[in-house]
Amino acid sequence: EREAIVANLLQVITLEEERIDKIRRAAEREAKEKEEEARLQERMDAAFAMAPSVAAPPSPPKVQAATPSKAGLGVQSLRPDAESKPEVGASLREERGGALPDVCFLVDNGSSLPSSTLALRALALRLGERLGVTVTPVSLNHADKADPAALGGEAAKLLEAALARLSAPSPDTPPVASVLVLPLLLTSGKAAKVTIPALLQSAADSRGSAEVLRWEVAPTIGEGPRLAQIALDEVRRSLAALRVNSPLPPGSPGAPVVVLVDHGSRVKGGEALRDGVAASIRADLGPDEACLVEGCSMELKVPLLQDTLPDAAATAGENGIVVARLFLLPGTHASPGGDVDQICEASLPKGVRIEKTRLLAECPALLDLLEAHFRHAAA
Repeated sequence: EREAIVANLLQVITLEEERIDKIRRAAEREAKEKEEEARLQERMDAAFAMAPSVAAPPSPPKVQAATPSKAGLGVQSLRPDAESKPEVGASLREERGGALPDVCFLVDNGSSLPSSTLALRALALRLGERLGVTVTPVSLNHADKADPAALGGEAAKLLEAALARLSAPSPDTPPVASVLVLPLLLTSGKAAKVTIPALLQSAADSRGSAEVLRWEVAPTIGEGPRLAQIALDEVRRSLAALRVNSPLPPGSPGAPVVVLVDHGSRVKGGEALRDGVAASIRADLGPDEACLVEGCSMELKVPLLQDTLPDAAATAGENGIVVARLFLLPGTHASPGGDVDQICEASLPKGVRIEKTRLLAECPALLDLLEAHFRHAAA
């Protein structure tokens, strides 16, 4: 009987130790997330503070105007009939005679990690300050699962819910007549081509014929040559950091290897953007800058990052590796300790010199790209 009592006590003690350990790990994880969110905010503040403002970026590829529905309701282009383009240097409100979209959404795919929503909000705020309009950050999915307490007490917004609120304005608020969506998405896949237009069309159809809602969807981040240039600039920035942080003796043979990684896609041909950006970087980098540029995916598309890194390390030797991350915001994949970091740690031999590029949302040049997309879609 005494042995049974002792066994039960030991079991209780073990369970209590496991509970305490679980609480401790959760507290450490929460503290790490908050610390990373603060570091991310500091990096973004520093990067945007140092970046020069570009007054008139070149226009991205022409976007197809939205087509009226069969009933003739709802969907209309935000563009006026005139073909005139805004003059360089003038404010947007002056360019368009005060006729700006009533609402502008910056839309990402979404993540349950608070750091992703906070980064989206910071980017929307800076873009709005540059444009002189309010840019509302919203997500397509997942973000509503983040704890509002980790978001300054303000829950993340999803596009569908935001559009529903526009369709039911308060008596004191004039109805919204026009919406412009800036997709913070790399490719013009289903989300950009189907999901977002369908949500906008549904909001337009809910108005009926009396209150027409005009809407426009701007190009995605990967449309046009700007993304490749941003990626190239970030690679060169990381190559310079590699030389400074882990210098080799002068005259050392060889050069680093660049590994460009995206998430990967189930869509046939979904690797086209990845391979195109890698080819552009490969063509622009000199042999003394990088001896090899390889494109790969975190998952879903071959070659995979986990298979590419060992060969890259063998080729680079002491010269090191730059992992160019084709990811927009910190989420479960690209945040510190996320999937990409875990794959790098598991796939690379110990001691390999490695630098990772900044996430695209941390690059000031992304603001230039989004500004160009806004100007083009709102013109």
